[in-house]
Amino acid sequence: MEERNILKKIINIIFNKYTIAIYLFGILYFFISDYSPFKHKSLETEIQSLQQELQETKDKISRVETMLNSLTIKDSLEAYAREQHLMHTEDETIYVVD
Repeated sequence: MEERNILKKIINIIFNKYTIAIYLFGILYFFISDYSPFKHKSLETEIQSLQQELQETKDKISRVETMLNSLTIKDSLEAYAREQHLMHTEDETIYVVD
């Protein structure tokens, strides 16, 4: 009989309107808030992709700076123009072989 009273008290506590409200609030907060695991995972993925993009951009900047430094010399500028943009002087003919 005493076990039944204890069980009944536990059920009354679990199904009390205040505890149900707390459970609902906790569940809603878990799924809707900024601290939900779903949002946290998506933000981590976005951070990783942005860090990778940042690293790629830094690498590209360093390559461009290296090229810019090498193009300050007139001879290397002319060589770059001839190789990359197929520029030539008026009295030259360029044949492109693929």
